[in-house]
Amino acid sequence: MIAPELFLLLPILAYFFFAVTSSVDKHLINRKISPLVVGSAKNLIVSLMLFAAILAVAPESFLAVDGFGWAVIIITAFVGIGATVFFYRSLKLEEISRFVPYYQSVGILLPFIVIIILLNEVVNIYNVFGAVLVIAGVYASGSRKFELPKYVKEVHLTALFNAAALILIKLSAVSVFPLIVSFVYYLVTGLAMMHISKIDFADLGKFKSPINAKYLLLAAVGSFLGTSALVFALSFIEGSLVFPVAGLYVLLVTLFGGLWLKEKDLKSRIIGALLIVLGIYGVYL
Repeated sequence: MIAPELFLLLPILAYFFFAVTSSVDKHLINRKISPLVVGSAKNLIVSLMLFAAILAVAPESFLAVDGFGWAVIIITAFVGIGATVFFYRSLKLEEISRFVPYYQSVGILLPFIVIIILLNEVVNIYNVFGAVLVIAGVYASGSRKFELPKYVKEVHLTALFNAAALILIKLSAVSVFPLIVSFVYYLVTGLAMMHISKIDFADLGKFKSPINAKYLLLAAVGSFLGTSALVFALSFIEGSLVFPVAGLYVLLVTLFGGLWLKEKDLKSRIIGALLIVLGIYGVYL
């Protein structure tokens, strides 16, 4: 028997892998590879890994999805096109340690607000204080010289599409094997980015470089492991214990951005990330 406490390691591992893969994505873009080429190649590789995993552990799960389930999965995937396209464009235009805290925080706060409005859930003082901390953390991570943070429009669009996709993923996970949702999501978004960017062999040829190929594989494996760990975490423990760990993703991306990618304002962004970590826990109390 596995102790229940050990399952709490799964979301920690998931968000660690997500932080690694996002930072590697940014590094590849810094190496003058088109962001949509990076995103398309990685997502298609991840979709193949997830398909193989589904066939290995639950091949019958495809037949168990009803018409409504497939409708939600497809809608989620098409919303995901907006989330991923704008995410990779934002990675090119913004520093990752400045961009991720904002979009991740919107992904936490917007569904929280929607649930309160639609389901009339009771809000406690910890939720309100948590939301305030998240907003303060975003300000500390994104502001320059104490001005209000300003982002390119792609960042705002990433945040909105990502929040919508998260809401749909949570809805679909109720009745559908989560790895199927993830498989279709990565497949559709990968194909969409390939079409939008009009990828040709010259673009993919940049991955003939051994170092670029290794980084691409690292990003793909990180996404696969992160997605799988998150799915299994949600299968064994409550979401209220899993999603607060999302703050770890913000903190790790901030550290990777400052220490590895040599981005600026590391101290203020670490403070902002820590405020977001505390705030996310407050939101879920």
